[in-house]
Amino acid sequence: MKKPSCQEILICTMREMLEKRSFEKITVQDILAETDISRTTFYKHFTCKEQLLIQTFEWLWAQAGTTRVQVPGLYGFELRFLHLVCDNASLMKRAWEVPDFVRYLEGFFRDALLSFSPPRCGEDRRGTFLAASMTAVLMDVCKRYIEAPRRAEAGRLAADVQRLFTAMSAAFEEDGDAA
Repeated sequence: MKKPSCQEILICTMREMLEKRSFEKITVQDILAETDISRTTFYKHFTCKEQLLIQTFEWLWAQAGTTRVQVPGLYGFELRFLHLVCDNASLMKRAWEVPDFVRYLEGFFRDALLSFSPPRCGEDRRGTFLAASMTAVLMDVCKRYIEAPRRAEAGRLAADVQRLFTAMSAAFEEDGDAA
């Protein structure tokens, strides 16, 4: 059996600590005391606790990808994210209070949207507008969902986001200036 790396231990500790208290009340010293990992080793892997929080999310995202049925497109992406919120509700609620994490998540959504966009999107101001608009929609939907996660609604919300994205993409493809 493989021994967990220091990075994995720190990520798991951050996850456990966020289940119990707010991010701002967790210090690097608290994390180190919980793990018996040195300050030097911590800073070898992470520049700050915000980066550890982002890596914790990325680890959870990777785990959600291996345990869920893979559905292609934005619907699958959104559904996977909403299920991740349900599985880690208190952690995600506390993470959402961290400005660096919210900025990271905006970039995460924007990058995902660009990968689902029609080929021309993202190459001009209309594509940039589409990505920015849909990122705002995703951030709003997810913020509301994080405040009250309900697994039963995840499919409907993901389908609504997919329909809006498809309609906006089609409008840009048909007549970008009119969109």
